[in-house]
Amino acid sequence: MERIERTWYASEGSRWAEFLTILHPPYTGMVLCYVVLGALMVPEIHPDRLLWMLVAYVLGLGIGAHALDQLSGRPYGRSFTVRELWVLAIVTLSAAIAIGAYYAITLAPWLWAFIVVETFFAVAYNLDRLFAGRFHADGWFVFSWGALPFLTSFYLQSLTLTLSALAMAGALAGTAGMEISLSRWVRALRKDPTRLLVTHTDGRQEEWDLWRLIGRPERALKLLVVTVYLFTVSLALQRLFSM
Repeated sequence: MERIERTWYASEGSRWAEFLTILHPPYTGMVLCYVVLGALMVPEIHPDRLLWMLVAYVLGLGIGAHALDQLSGRPYGRSFTVRELWVLAIVTLSAAIAIGAYYAITLAPWLWAFIVVETFFAVAYNLDRLFAGRFHADGWFVFSWGALPFLTSFYLQSLTLTLSALAMAGALAGTAGMEISLSRWVRALRKDPTRLLVTHTDGRQEEWDLWRLIGRPERALKLLVVTVYLFTVSLALQRLFSM
């Protein structure tokens, strides 16, 4: 039987549980934090724009992009058929684009640039057989899943970009880079469990099993997720109580 790749947040037992796993909730949550942070950095927050931007990213990246990721090998389960995954991806990506298009037409024409770039990476990164996998790389992930959600949200709120926003985008891209680096390491070992024989300089030998190999990287990954969440909540509370 083909092995199903697992993650530390995986759940199983029903189609709903598998659907939640496909969404990769901890990492989708990080993207939503980036969107919220984009709004929190502007002097005047427009709640309606923030709300719809969150909806768009839940649909477009949280569901649509991850459905496409399943189509590239379906590593997180088998409950959904190829047709169901295609329908899920097309419907949710289309809905996300429609939300962005509304604001691009009625408010900010330059938002089209963000929509086109984000849609391209949602498809090109996750369907890694496209372009010979050229865009399924850590650098493009850091940009499209880290910097771009923040910049899109900031721009929709302020209708401009600033040097401070670009600097913050770089910092958040760094957290996305840490996430994807740790995640790839841990998932690779989970998919193909390995034991490592360690020889010390004094000749002592000890065997490291899977959990010793992934324990600290996975703990760091969880701490990174929680840190991004708490950072976002703290800034949101600061804005709320300073009004």
